[in-house]
Amino acid sequence: MTIKVKRTGFPPELELAVAEHAAAIVAGDGREAGKFADDRAAAESDAAIRRAATLRPFGGYEVIARARLGFQYMVKLRLAGKRGDLNLQTRWHQVGGGAWAIAEIEDIGLESPWKKPEASDGKAP
Repeated sequence: MTIKVKRTGFPPELELAVAEHAAAIVAGDGREAGKFADDRAAAESDAAIRRAATLRPFGGYEVIARARLGFQYMVKLRLAGKRGDLNLQTRWHQVGGGAWAIAEIEDIGLESPWKKPEASDGKAP
């Protein structure tokens, strides 16, 4: 019997790119963070960086979800801030020369989408 083993981890170069991108946002280095976005994601990236600037300082970051979609990878990143957490969803792809770049970035809010909402009377449902 033959067992097929599929790669479930990220390529090491992508892990490094994600870490460098997140560290730049945490440090408040918008110029460095913006270098990871390709042309089609530049405006979204700038908006996410501006949003992050309003929530700093951040104590760190963590990858809260990741998935492979063909030749691209989705990464959900949580930046832990004193004013609330910033959750970003990014889609990464390889560009010429093998470098990893962000094809899409979205601010998915301060709180988890899985948090139970409060009722209209202010009490938990």
